[in-house]
Amino acid sequence: MLDKYNRVYLQPRSKSLRTDAFWNSTAKAVLIHTATDLVKTTGYAGEHANCDTRGLLVYHDGPDYATGWGMVDAVNALAWTDTSRFKQDSLDQDDVSIYKTNHAYAGDLRVSLAWDDPPTSGSTRANCYQIKLLSDLDMHVLGADRQTIHYPWLLDTLPHPDTLPANGYDPMQPGDVHAAYRGPGYDRRNNVEVVDIDQTAAATYSIVVTGHVVATAQGLQRFSLVSDDSLWKDVGSTWLINQVNGASASQTITVTPNTYDVVVDAAVPAGATNVTLAFQAGGTLSMAPDATISVGSTGTITGAQSVLVGEYYTVDTGSDGTINEIGGRATFSGSVPCGTVNASQNITIQNATLNGCTRDYTAGGSINVGDGATLGDGTTLRG
Repeated sequence: MLDKYNRVYLQPRSKSLRTDAFWNSTAKAVLIHTATDLVKTTGYAGEHANCDTRGLLVYHDGPDYATGWGMVDAVNALAWTDTSRFKQDSLDQDDVSIYKTNHAYAGDLRVSLAWDDPPTSGSTRANCYQIKLLSDLDMHVLGADRQTIHYPWLLDTLPHPDTLPANGYDPMQPGDVHAAYRGPGYDRRNNVEVVDIDQTAAATYSIVVTGHVVATAQGLQRFSLVSDDSLWKDVGSTWLINQVNGASASQTITVTPNTYDVVVDAAVPAGATNVTLAFQAGGTLSMAPDATISVGSTGTITGAQSVLVGEYYTVDTGSDGTINEIGGRATFSGSVPCGTVNASQNITIQNATLNGCTRDYTAGGSINVGDGATLGDGTTLRG
C-alpha cells in the first residue's frame, strides 16, 4: 500500500514517504474497509473446534470474535490508495465533521472510521475488564432522505466477572458469543466504527463524525475516514454546527444561502444568552431526526426563507426566545410531531406557516402565534 501510494500520489507531487506517508489509522481503516467478511453460521462435527470456547466454530455477518473484520484482501486494498476515497482529519471534543459521499450506483455502501487512540496505563487484574478506550469518536451515515440514520456495527461484550480470577482463567462459553448488529448507538470500546448499508439507492449521503470524548494531549484527535466512493468535506454544515456549539453571549451566527443538511445536538454553552442564528435570503437549514438546535436564553432564529424541514426535531431558543421568519416563506412541516417547546419557554412565531405539524409544549411553556403566522391544515398545538 505504501509503495503504491508513494508512486501514484507522492512522487508526482515531489513528496516523500519520510514526511508525507499516510497515517497508521488510514492503513488500518483501509484494510478493514476492504477485507472479505467471513460468515459461517453452522458448525460441523469433526472439524476443528473453536479454540476459545471448545465448541463448534461459527462466525457471523460483520465483526466477530473468531474472524475480526474478516480476511485481508491486499489487492482490493491497493485500490484505496486513491486519496479521493479516504480522508485524514482531526477534531476536538464535541466537534462535528460532516463529509459527503456520492454513491453513484444502486448497491451496498460501506464507510469506515479509525483513529490511533492514546496509550493507556496498562491492565491489572482489577481493571482488565474496564473500557480502555480514551478518545471515543462516533460516526453515522444520514440517508439521502435526510431522515434515515445508519449506525455502525456493534458487538456485545462477553460476560465476565468484576475482576480477573486469581488463576487468570476466564474461559468463553459457546453461548457467550452473539452476532454483531447495526445500532442503534455507537461503539464505546473500540477505535474503529464501520457502517454497512445494504442495497441502497444511488444518491449523495452525509457522514457525521463527532468527538464524543477526546483525550489527546495536543487537544485534537486525528482520524481516518474511508468510503466506497469519493469523499469531500461539507464545510458549511461542519462550520455551522461547531459555531452554534461554541457560541458566546450576544453572538450572531450568519447562515449564508446554502443548504446545511445536518444539525445534530447543536447547542450553545450554558450561560450564552441572546445568541442569534441569522439566515440570509435563501439560507436553508435541514435537521436530522431527533436533532436539537438551541441558541440559548433569549436567543433568536431570524431571517430564514426555509428552515427546519425534518421530523422529530426540537427548536430551543431558551426562555422568551423568538423564531421570526422574515418574508412569510418559512414553513415548519411534517406529518408527525415536529417540534417541542420546553417548560417556561415563551416562543413567538411570526410570519411563518405551521403546516401539518403537531407542536408540543410542556407545562409552563407557551407559543405565541404572532402577526402574519398561519396554522395550516392538519396543524395541532397541544400540551
